[in-house]
Amino acid sequence: MTEPVCGACKSYIDVRLRDAEKRVAAEFAATRVAIDKAEAALGLRLEAMNEFRAQINAERSRYVTRDAMQAHIRVYTAVIMAVMSVVALVFKVAG
Repeated sequence: MTEPVCGACKSYIDVRLRDAEKRVAAEFAATRVAIDKAEAALGLRLEAMNEFRAQINAERSRYVTRDAMQAHIRVYTAVIMAVMSVVALVFKVAG
C-alpha cells in the first residue's frame, strides 16, 4: 500500500512539477527557435549554392568544344603555312 502524501509534501511536489514543466516548455521553445534559425540559414545556403550552380552552367555554355578548337587550329595552321611559303618565296627571290 502507498502511504498518503501530506499536504505540505503534495504542495512541494506540485510546485516542483510546475517548475519542471515550465523549464521543459522553455527548452522546447528555445529548441524550436534554434531549429527555425537553422532552417532559414540552410535555405539561404541552398539558394546561394543554386545560384552558383546556375552561374557555372551559364559559363560552361560559353566554353569552346574540343572539336571546334581543333578545327580552328587546323585552319590557322594552314594559314600560317601558306604565309610561311609566301615569305620563303619572297626572301628567295630577293636574296
